[in-house]
Amino acid sequence: MLLNPLLVLGQQTISGTFSPAEKYEWGILYRIDPTSTFYTVDTRFQEGSFSMEVDSTQRPGMYRFVYGIPTDVNNFDLIYSGDEDIILEFDEVKGVSFIESQENLMWENYRSSIAELNGNIEKVYAEGQPDGTILTALFEGGRTIQDAFEASSKDLLVGHFIKASRFDYPTDSLSKANYQALMMKNYFKYTDPTAAVLQNSRFIYNRVVDFIKNGGDLDMVAEFLAPTHPEYRKAMLLSFWQQLVLDKRSDAANYLSKNHLVPLARELNDSVLVDALLKYESLSIGARAPNFSYQDKNEKTRWFHDLDGAEHFILVFWSSVCSHCLKELPQLQKHMQSIPDGSYKVVAFGLEDDIYNWKNETYRLPDFLHVPGLGKWENETGKAYDVTKTPTYFILDKDKTILAKPETYEELIESLEANQQE
Repeated sequence: MLLNPLLVLGQQTISGTFSPAEKYEWGILYRIDPTSTFYTVDTRFQEGSFSMEVDSTQRPGMYRFVYGIPTDVNNFDLIYSGDEDIILEFDEVKGVSFIESQENLMWENYRSSIAELNGNIEKVYAEGQPDGTILTALFEGGRTIQDAFEASSKDLLVGHFIKASRFDYPTDSLSKANYQALMMKNYFKYTDPTAAVLQNSRFIYNRVVDFIKNGGDLDMVAEFLAPTHPEYRKAMLLSFWQQLVLDKRSDAANYLSKNHLVPLARELNDSVLVDALLKYESLSIGARAPNFSYQDKNEKTRWFHDLDGAEHFILVFWSSVCSHCLKELPQLQKHMQSIPDGSYKVVAFGLEDDIYNWKNETYRLPDFLHVPGLGKWENETGKAYDVTKTPTYFILDKDKTILAKPETYEELIESLEANQQE
């Protein structure tokens, strides 16, 4: 009992409200580490309100508050210093705002001020013939804002993030092209990628993602991360590669992989990652599809790359026990009858446990070239094409170069119709 007051003094509280109240039931706080997140404490909402105690053993840094599923979407980050209680409000539309917390309010105000300033600069440049006097004044305003916030946050945890965000605004008016070039050149000038407080947050990740989305050079990203520990560097480069994949920027993803991530993964003996990266590259738009052999009607071995008779090919991986396949493939056969001869040929690769049921189903699809693939999910061709569900579609040209990878039957038909219109 005598120790209880000391325990209370060693704790800080994070509390607040979520709206609409009926939509939120629970919240979990995670500590952000360089390459992962770790559970800290959880809470139950009571009519939209919550309160959680963070004990003194938790180190200061950036933390993630998860409030729903999927967790990678329903979350926000906050700065926990261990020296103050935090009170916040979350609105489904507006997001999170802080009521009490010197650290988070300052970070919120700093980003808002810089965003407003940069927005005004963009407006001036958008005029076509920007007013040099106004630009010079805005640049001076940027330096004033940065200096003021750095001075105010000198002894705070947030000061690390504010200083790392600094940009040297020019002293004179510049053309839009020169201004943007200066921004990209000095983007990481004040960001130390080896700093623990920055690594224990999403700051570096977010900063690099913004840099890439603005057309930043991937070699410059790798150079920026070069001083960091190889495992951290691998985790970060992989995150950026995954974002490029999500953005459907396969050329950029493959460039990052080939020139930086694959060599690093090999250096760290991560053969699983190397194989995954190389497989993605081999199945990217513009790559030649993996080759495979099959038996023709005369039981002679043929190769897919040598197949001709059409300007385009549709390769579909399916299964005779897949209900979606049994619905979609007959629809595809009917649709193909409306397409001029010689435009497309369908190759139906069956991933099967046995040949008998597959053979019976192929009689219903006489217009397709059928290739059996025994072993189902362990079939080597299926694995080469990274097939994890059936049906899986690929659209190829006559040289078997991948033109599209429709996710659904509807997307496949849209692609075919778009090609016909061209």
